[in-house]
Amino acid sequence: MTLTSMGAVDIHETSRHPGEKEVILRGPYTLILDIYEDEKDLVGVPCSVMEALVITSNRDHIPTSQPGPEDDLARDMYAAIVTVTRSEYAVQYCQSKGLHKDASDFQEILNNARFQLDKCWNL
Repeated sequence: MTLTSMGAVDIHETSRHPGEKEVILRGPYTLILDIYEDEKDLVGVPCSVMEALVITSNRDHIPTSQPGPEDDLARDMYAAIVTVTRSEYAVQYCQSKGLHKDASDFQEILNNARFQLDKCWNL
């Protein structure tokens, strides 16, 4: 499991197809779930496949983007909601791919995020 930081990463030097000038777009809600070799030769030549989950959202509202202790609850709720959503998809994906250890790890993250979200709602 890899959780990326913000940015676009130039990967053309490590790609099997450097002429494509490939980049990976990453953000705080991009989660790389699996990287594997293409067994079916889908593009006509061997290639590595990266499967990732990207959650896009709008955080530019004042309560979630401006610093200040009075906004902590909004930020905590937002983080918990994103983590719950991301983890639900990750658990389902890992179960479908037979990645049992990863599914278990994501289930634990999901349980903790649901607990955090419940705490926020009950304040």
